Amino acid sequence: MSVTTTCSDVQELIDNERKEIRFTTYSTEKSRFDRYLTFEELNDALKDYAKSYDHVTFTSIGRSYEGRDLIGVHLATNYEDDKVVRGLVEKYEWRIHPVVNPDGYVYSHTATKATDDPCKETYCGDSAFSEPETRAIRDAVMDIKDRTEFYFSVHSFGLLWLFPNAHSLPPVQNNDVLANISLKATEAIKKVRHTQFDFGSTSTVL
Repeated sequence: MSVTTTCSDVQELIDNERKEIRFTTYSTEKSRFDRYLTFEELNDALKDYAKSYDHVTFTSIGRSYEGRDLIGVHLATNYEDDKVVRGLVEKYEWRIHPVVNPDGYVYSHTATKATDDPCKETYCGDSAFSEPETRAIRDAVMDIKDRTEFYFSVHSFGLLWLFPNAHSLPPVQNNDVLANISLKATEAIKKVRHTQFDFGSTSTVL
């Protein structure tokens, strides 16, 4: 098997990125999110949006194990020039919580994430909703369950668009509907971002 070295010093890349972040000032809203913000920066950014736009409300649905707020914003109306965006925002109330694991997010910015115990990556807790973060999400969703049309959980890596089931192989009753929505969504992403996402039920794709 032949191999090729693409990076001989990952630490150097990390150090250079940190220097760039430290000395770079961001003058536009678009460029503000071209990197992973620290939790404090993200918190400040969401508060800035709430102060700058009447239709944006800053909120917290609870606290993490270490006491950090599970921050987010609610969008109730909008005045976007884009007709598609405006239509979506006027039709639905959007509740966006960019980080629901703030303790892990902060840890990933301040400590080495690697571990020699692979089981830690998939630790499921003592029971369903055993952790304060998942309880907060559950309670927030249940408060509006009669008005909820859809729910997305977005992760930063994988290029996958997944839907139920995850715990068993038999397809859910509306599997065809979910597959059709996923097809249209991934095609739209490819058209705009030129990125190809695979899609399907979690139990069959993973």
